[in-house]
Amino acid sequence: MFDESAFKSLIQDAVKEALSQQDNQLFHGYADVKQFIKISGISENDMERKVLSHPAFEHCVCRFDGSMKRYIHIRKGLDALDKILIKESI
Repeated sequence: MFDESAFKSLIQDAVKEALSQQDNQLFHGYADVKQFIKISGISENDMERKVLSHPAFEHCVCRFDGSMKRYIHIRKGLDALDKILIKESI
């Protein structure tokens, strides 16, 4: 026989751990500039010099009051980046 109480506790702990790991991997909608560079594949140089200052991209970037760190709405940022790249290539 086995200890049913210990087995239930073991399963509950495993589920809690799996859920906490899953929460860390979920897509939340915003990324800092370094994360956005990884997601989009654009170079850091192009991001800093061409994209972040582009008027079509500025609405995708936000900051907390008093903070220098920039956050980018990923879906809007990727859409804006796509439009910028299409215009630049024409």
